[in-house]
Amino acid sequence: TAGDYRYSSSLVSIALPENESAAALEVGKSYLWALMLVCNADNRAEDIVITGVVQRADDAYIASLAPAVRDQFATIDTLAPESQLAVYGEAGLWQDLLGVLVPLTSNNPATYQNDWRSLLEDQGLGAIANSPIVFSEADAPL
Repeated sequence: TAGDYRYSSSLVSIALPENESAAALEVGKSYLWALMLVCNADNRAEDIVITGVVQRADDAYIASLAPAVRDQFATIDTLAPESQLAVYGEAGLWQDLLGVLVPLTSNNPATYQNDWRSLLEDQGLGAIANSPIVFSEADAPL
């Protein structure tokens, strides 16, 4: 519950809608994503706002990858999640890498915690590398 993490850091996993009415990201277009946490409804200046930019990889980006990575990427859906980690990492597709690593780490922390910590430290996020991951009910790992 939210109260359990009141005074400590945590990572929050949020499920996005997977329905036909949700707009797909356009190839090559940059999107600014923002997450706003209302801390005081009476004083919205106290809100915490986190932003990031994402861009859907296009065919030109995939074509620019090293041939071995491009070949593996072409069959990514047939690879085991453990193998997908390396391909997404080599391809520089961080969001996809997280999408695979988070459930692996949550379901088997003894095996994947070092990978998780290393990834976050490499991205300058080492301060939160040991924080728990909080899932929405719709996004909890299997």
